[in-house]
Order: sequence, then C-alpha cells, then structure tokens
Amino acid sequence: MTGTVDLDIWPENFTVPWGKMSMNLRSAIARGKQPTPGERREMVRITVDAMRVNELNQTRADCRTIAKRMRCAINTSPALKLAVLRSKWPYLFTQKELYNHFKLLTDVSILERILIVQGSVSNKTLSDTMTAAQWMISMEKAVMMSVHSNFVAVLAAFFASFYTFNLQYQEEASHTLEFIQRCFAGINPSTGSKTATAEVISKKSGKVVEKK
Repeated sequence: MTGTVDLDIWPENFTVPWGKMSMNLRSAIARGKQPTPGERREMVRITVDAMRVNELNQTRADCRTIAKRMRCAINTSPALKLAVLRSKWPYLFTQKELYNHFKLLTDVSILERILIVQGSVSNKTLSDTMTAAQWMISMEKAVMMSVHSNFVAVLAAFFASFYTFNLQYQEEASHTLEFIQRCFAGINPSTGSKTATAEVISKKSGKVVEKK
C-alpha cells in the first residue's frame, strides 16, 4: 500500500531533520554555541530539502505555520531560557528576523513606524540626542545582538524582542515601552498590558496581592 501525505497539514507535522545534520552542528546546538556560517547554511539547506519532500513550493501560510510552531517553543512552560532558544533558532536573534517576526505577529513594520513617527515630530533623528556611538541588546545577562551603530534600528529590534520572545515589560521601563507600543507601533489594546504586575503584602490581610 502506498502512503500519502496530506498537503494541507504537513507544516503542522513537520520535524526539523536534526539527524541528517553534521555532528559538529548538532554538538554546537547541544552546547548552546553559535554554529558557524557554514553550519547554519547546512541547517537551512537540509531543512529546506526536507520541506520540499512534502511541498516543492512552500506558501507564505506554510512558513507562517512553522513560525507559529517556533512560538510554541518560545511559550513552553516553564519558559525556555533565551540562550536555549538562540541555540535552536539562531536566525530569530537577527535584526531582520526580529522585524519580520514582529510583523507576522502584529502586522506592523516596527522599523518603518518608528522612522515615520520620528520624522513627524522633529527634524532631528532620535540618535542625535544620544551620546553613545554604538549599541547592543542584552537579555538575561547575555548579549543577544552584537554592536550596532544605528540607534533607531536597535530600538526597533529591542522593542520587537518583547513580542517575539513573549517577554513582559520591566516595571522600571514600562511607561517608556508602553509609549513606544502605543505611539510608535500603534498597538492600543482596550484591556491588558505587557507590564509585569508587581506584588505587595496587604496591610489589612497580610496576604500577597497585586499592586494597584
């Protein structure tokens, strides 16, 4: 009997063929190390070849389904450390993919929106008011994006990372991030917030309650 593949659901069942990849690549991923450019190209080639077994011409919907599976990995409980996610999905930690994934999730081109807003409020760029010449993104006490000279590009990638990696806004920076969310990105939910809710001890009951 000949087996068949349901082309409508193959992205849901697709598995990255790690077993076909070189030992060096698998070892790098297992140790949480960054694969070399050659190893990354190998990973992409083998993965695309495996996808073409099911469908020669993958659609945008197919790619979106696989991206959603990436979100499942990001939203596991307990949440995976970013270093682990980086070892599994290294391309997600690049500027281009942060922008692309943010647009996939929100339908907003975050870099374009920030550039448009800054151009409408001042003749100066945001970076003109900064004294530092280089910028990087650090999360969980580790550098997740290397040095970059364009502050606006880094700001866009930094903000996109909160949505891409499902992170809450830190309380100390929550007002600034909410401002960027609403005024720059145009994301204005009627309820809810990405700000972590602080907890305090109630003076009346002595129990832990949410800070109002």
